[in-house]
Amino acid sequence: MLRKAEGFDRSAPDASLLDDPYSQALLKALAAFPEAVQSAADKYEPYVVSRAVVSIAAAFNKFYYEQRIMADDPAVKAARLALTDATRQVLKNGLNLLGIAAPERM
Repeated sequence: MLRKAEGFDRSAPDASLLDDPYSQALLKALAAFPEAVQSAADKYEPYVVSRAVVSIAAAFNKFYYEQRIMADDPAVKAARLALTDATRQVLKNGLNLLGIAAPERM
């Protein structure tokens, strides 16, 4: 999806357009990731990272199913694509921490 959307404005997406419950749930899951990594490091418990990765993937699945990411409104489209790209990066980082290579395409 991100490859198809090349050229979307990555400079300053309007995050206020991500006000639906699915976007908000995904944003909360992404925001919780750094704390999960810190907790896993403090406790020497890698399962905390894996649980956070699964939580983010589940939240993204609901977001993807319920929201039209390639919306007609360019500003909404840019915001949703930016959220999708952020999710991609966080999932990649989380899998990397667990020693798992993230696939380039799904």
